[in-house]
Amino acid sequence: MSTRVYTIGHSNHEVDGFVALLRQHAIDVVCDVRSVPCSRRYPWFAKAAIEVALKERGVRYLFLGDALGARPGDPSCFDGDRALHSRIAATELFQAALDRIETGSKKFRIALMCAEREPLECHRSVLVVRNLALRGIECAHILASGELESHAAMEKRMAEREGVAPMPLLDGAQAWEAALEEAYRRASHRLEYVRRPEK
Repeated sequence: MSTRVYTIGHSNHEVDGFVALLRQHAIDVVCDVRSVPCSRRYPWFAKAAIEVALKERGVRYLFLGDALGARPGDPSCFDGDRALHSRIAATELFQAALDRIETGSKKFRIALMCAEREPLECHRSVLVVRNLALRGIECAHILASGELESHAAMEKRMAEREGVAPMPLLDGAQAWEAALEEAYRRASHRLEYVRRPEK
């Protein structure tokens, strides 16, 4: 039996508007996957502030950014200054966090939260949800409008955006899988964290 996990970007929402989106989809638990859980522009989404705000509104908060964030503390995840998604996904810490989400999703409605409004612009989709989907977990993205986008639909948009979608008359399953792999490779390269050289 498949379970479902959601994602959401806090973007520039006010807290009540953000919580309204969570309630629209009956979310019980927000899992924060930001490596750096703070925001200078929107301080109400800093870890301590949003944890309290959610608790006051009956939503649980769990920080998993140390395991599922795009800026890992593990030096083995880096190739030079670039944190490779493939190496992050291969770590025991990352896989253990996915285990936790998979187990929790059987009891709770979980939303993975990061900052970006657009799922295609965030590692929550290209890294975390990609690996949940590989486990057979159904995933969907809560958009700023409140609409839901399935992860499969997001993958189609990603392939088109990255310019690798197969021609309609030629796209068998094998061609689609190859195109999707290339789309993920390109999207990951675009989104992977790169350390700035120290001054």
